[in-house]
Amino acid sequence: TNGFSLTAPAGWTFDREEVEKKGTTEVRIIDPEGATVSSLTVKSLDTLDPEEKKPLREYANHEIAKAAKQNKDFQTRADSWKDRKVAGQPALSVIADYTEGKTKKVAYGVWSFGQTNAVYFQMLTSAKDFDALQSKMDAIIDLYTTK
Repeated sequence: TNGFSLTAPAGWTFDREEVEKKGTTEVRIIDPEGATVSSLTVKSLDTLDPEEKKPLREYANHEIAKAAKQNKDFQTRADSWKDRKVAGQPALSVIADYTEGKTKKVAYGVWSFGQTNAVYFQMLTSAKDFDALQSKMDAIIDLYTTK
């Protein structure tokens, strides 16, 4: 639908989710241990809401503000903002900590605006598993391509 492809590390799989919003594709990214809740959302640029049509950092901050309202003790790591590329396009990544029940969790987000799509990768996992899983998620992000 949105003209992209993904490549999974060994043991990881993808499951395309049904989405009712035109021009949007959601893919659940499933690790073999079930240690993360990860996903990719791709939206056609022409279907973005006005608050989403902002410079990349403002768009990311808007999404982070929504996450902060939904998650207890949600706090971005100030030194974690990184410039990177997704399918050759400028992208931003950030790491945030939060609490779910009594468990310390980590959220990892990567946003990019391509020529036709807005892309958002998200990984939520326990703090103890984050370091091991971030490299796997980065491998998926690095291999994301557009057609």
